[in-house]
Amino acid sequence: MSTILPALMLASLVPVSPSLDLQPGNAGMLVLNLCFTGGGQQVRFDLRMESLGKAGRSRSRQQGQLVAATEQHCPARMQVGPGNAEEVRAYLRWWVDGVEQEPLDKRLHRL
Repeated sequence: MSTILPALMLASLVPVSPSLDLQPGNAGMLVLNLCFTGGGQQVRFDLRMESLGKAGRSRSRQQGQLVAATEQHCPARMQVGPGNAEEVRAYLRWWVDGVEQEPLDKRLHRL
């Protein structure tokens, strides 16, 4: 019991912080990275990426779970090839210890 209480106190003191990064990468690629930090909380995520271009619409999805730690953990990375998309949207639904959090929505338009 003495080790459980400090772990619970740490989890309540350090909030879970998601990072949803969508940006241009090398050779014309678009790169999406999803990372989390926290204090021992159970995190579940549902990440959807949609690209829209001249060739049509493409969708991908990644789901997973992790324990958020003070060291950043990046459970998802997606890429869209050059010329395949004029617009990319990333939408994240996520839960901390079973409680749904505010979703994140990122969009990137190619110039």
